[in-house]
Order: sequence, then structure tokens, then C-alpha cells
Amino acid sequence: SSAQLTAIINEYSKDKDVVDKVNLLREAEESVRNLAAHEIVYVDDEFITKRCKYSTKQIFEALKFMTNKVIPSMPSRIWESYDDMNNLIKFKLDNRV
Repeated sequence: SSAQLTAIINEYSKDKDVVDKVNLLREAEESVRNLAAHEIVYVDDEFITKRCKYSTKQIFEALKFMTNKVIPSMPSRIWESYDDMNNLIKFKLDNRV
């Protein structure tokens, strides 16, 4: 599980950036994700920041950083795919006949 992986990374990784990002993600998981997954709660940026002291942008940047560590050849443009998809949907809805 992520708790055990976090402990292993904290013990053995020599990359401070990796350790910092793993701990950030673990804290977000413990304080936000677990609650949101098991209870019906309204989740927005404010809720997340209050619960784990990190913004959604910081969490997303940590996810991108770790993904790039594991898959360095992944194109950076892939992170824009949701924005591209949403823009296409909006365009289609606005231009319905």
C-alpha cells in the first residue's frame, strides 16, 4: 500500500525531491482522499487545502513530477488532454444545430 511504499522511499531514497513529493501525496491521500472516498462530502480546492495544507495545484504538480520520474519519456503535452477534451465538448455544445 502507499503507506508502506512511502516508508520504504523515505528510508532508501537519496532524492530529496522524490521524498518530499511522496510525502506530500501521502499526506493528501490520508487527509482528503480517504475521507472523500468513504463519505459523501463536498470537495473543492478550499476543502482540500484546509485538510492537508496543500493546494490542488501543488498536489497535481507532485503527481506530474512523480509520473515523470517513473515514465521520463512521457510527453508533457499529455497533461493537457483533459483541458483539450473539455474545450472540444464546450465547442460542440456551443455550436449545436
